[in-house]
Amino acid sequence: SVLLSVVVVFSVKGYMIQSSKDEMKALAEIASSSIDGDQFASIQEGQENTEEYQQVLTTISKILFNPDVQFIYTMRKNDKGQLCFVVDADTSESKSMIGDVYEEANEEMMQCLSGVTTVDKEITTDSLGSYYSAYAPIFDKQGNVVGLVGVDCENNTIQDQLMNLVKVIVIATILCLLVVVVWGVVLSRKIGKNLIGISY
Repeated sequence: SVLLSVVVVFSVKGYMIQSSKDEMKALAEIASSSIDGDQFASIQEGQENTEEYQQVLTTISKILFNPDVQFIYTMRKNDKGQLCFVVDADTSESKSMIGDVYEEANEEMMQCLSGVTTVDKEITTDSLGSYYSAYAPIFDKQGNVVGLVGVDCENNTIQDQLMNLVKVIVIATILCLLVVVVWGVVLSRKIGKNLIGISY
């Protein structure tokens, strides 16, 4: 039972991580497809109060209603080839402004800018925490990639779900062991009585 529980935990952990990645990927694609790429490309530094910026912000902020989503944001390359933020739906003081360079750009982000939706193979860790992220390209009307949408799922969310599952499995395993022990005791007593009866 214990060995089976361990196998189940590891199997379910892998499933939960993959399921979370698939969900983030789908949400990123929904957000990117809802953004007007030409409007997005027109946003310049210092234009946080413009209608174009606010429309993109409203679009991606809708994804934050999903409890599994920690952050959602848009990015693009600047003139120096650096990946920088454009619209960030973060409402805290650490919110990124237009043109803020993201120093920890990874392979999946850069691959997304070639026109494909990607998801982190491993947990990404930076100054904001540890999480799995998915990225979907933003296209203009000509089909050119003008940026990306990033969706982050905090690793703690997955870990909390896994811990809840582990608790359930542990309790179920203990109950199963108790049932086996009790049944063993009852069975052994019954066999003992039968043997005593035979001896007489």
